[in-house]
Amino acid sequence: MKNEISNSTLSTNDIVLNVQESLLIEAITNCNLGTGTISEPIKVDSFTTIEGSRLPSYKQGESINFKLVFENDDFEPTLVCCSLKNVTKNTDFNSVLTKGLYDSVFECGTTASALEDGSLCVMPNGACSATLKVRNAAKREMKDFYFSYSVLFSLNVGNKEMFFLIDPIIRVESPDYP
Repeated sequence: MKNEISNSTLSTNDIVLNVQESLLIEAITNCNLGTGTISEPIKVDSFTTIEGSRLPSYKQGESINFKLVFENDDFEPTLVCCSLKNVTKNTDFNSVLTKGLYDSVFECGTTASALEDGSLCVMPNGACSATLKVRNAAKREMKDFYFSYSVLFSLNVGNKEMFFLIDPIIRVESPDYP
């Protein structure tokens, strides 16, 4: 993850996911890694490095920017979506409260929505990036939330569109959910 301060008063923290596509293509060509369909994407954590911290942390008012980076321009990946799932221990959020949880932690707007499986789907704002802002809170007790996140992207390999998944964890400090 690369931390950068933007020109505004708020900071943007980039999660830069570097995909080593030459190794990925070699593995796809020589190994049975799965079907690579949207319903069964190939997990590519072994071919991905995350710049900086292995457990990125974000505070209120900061923007999380997911960036997918490839070694060279020979491939044109497309970010399909990012999804977050609350994995914090000692929380008792059911699917009815999930939208409320995500709305209290993030500024979802029109780019993110809670899904029936309890995850938050963040739509891309570019071919290889997606952004989500942590909500500012007025004098409320703060709590650390932990989210696993998945980055789903597609790539044309040998004239076939294949789908891939990267799925690490982040920590977000936000107001405690009421």
